[in-house]
Amino acid sequence: MSRISRVLCVIDPTTEQQHALDRAAWLAGRLGAELELFICYYNEYLSGDRFFDSPSLARAREEVIAGHRRHLDALASPLQAQGLKVTTDAVWDHPLYEGIVRQAHRCGADLVVKDTHHHAAAVRAFLSHTDWQLIRNCAAPLWLVKPRELGATPTVVAALDPMNSNDKPAALRRRDRHDRETGGNRRQWRAACVSFLRPAHGRRDGHDQCVPAGLAAAG
Repeated sequence: MSRISRVLCVIDPTTEQQHALDRAAWLAGRLGAELELFICYYNEYLSGDRFFDSPSLARAREEVIAGHRRHLDALASPLQAQGLKVTTDAVWDHPLYEGIVRQAHRCGADLVVKDTHHHAAAVRAFLSHTDWQLIRNCAAPLWLVKPRELGATPTVVAALDPMNSNDKPAALRRRDRHDRETGGNRRQWRAACVSFLRPAHGRRDGHDQCVPAGLAAAG
C-alpha cells in the first residue's frame, strides 16, 4: 500500500470558490502530508502561436504567471500559519490536463485534487474534457471535487476498473497497482475521519469521486 505524503491541488484562477483547496488542505492536515498549490495557465492570444512571438508577448506571459504565483502565495499563507507544509507553483502549459499530468510527475504527487463543475447532460454529465483526460492519463490517483462544502463525515467513492479492460496509454499500465491499493488505503482515509471509502464501478451522485490511476474514461 502506498501512503499519501504529497498532495497536488489544482487551483482554478477564474473563480474565488476553491472547493478543491478546502478538501486538499483538510486531507493534508489530517494525514500530515505536504500540499502543493498549482495553477496551469494558457492564453492563445499571449502564446505567440496565432501570430509571431515577440519579446512583449514573452514579458506578458511572465507577468501573468508572476501574478498567479502571488495569488497562490496568498492562498498558501493562512494554511502555512496553521502549520501545514505548503508549496506553490504556476506554469504556462497547454492543454490543461497535460500540464497537470506533467506537474504531478515533477512533484511526485501521491494524489491530485481538482474541482469539477456541473455541465448539461449533453456535455457528459458533470465531467469536463479535462476531467476525462485526467482520468485517462494521470498516473496518480485523482480526487474530483464537487462544488459544495465538505460534510462532517465525508464519503469518498473510489471508481475501480477491476478487470483493467479499458484502453489506456501503455505508460499507465504499470500503474494499475493503484486500483488494487485503493482498497488498502481505506485505513489511511479512515484515519483522516472519512466515514468510509465506497468502491464503485461508476459514478454515484452525491459523493466526490476518487479515481485511481490508470482508469480510462472510455474504451
